[in-house]
Amino acid sequence: MSSILYKEPYEKGLEEGGKKEKANILIKFLGKRFGVLPAELKKRIEETDIDKIDIMLDEVLDYESLEKVKKYIQ
Repeated sequence: MSSILYKEPYEKGLEEGGKKEKANILIKFLGKRFGVLPAELKKRIEETDIDKIDIMLDEVLDYESLEKVKKYIQ
């Protein structure tokens, strides 16, 4: 028996956890491509919405510089 009182917080927790995991993967990929990322850029990636993070993960190999990454998440 599931309760509506628990469903919404549970689903929100899953969504937030998925976003955090994807942001960490993006940071890792960008770090491998460009070296150590500035703390400010990491923070901005973590604050970016999940849809934009998904797009960035698809295009991570196409970024020519960190400046392009910074412009995309502005």
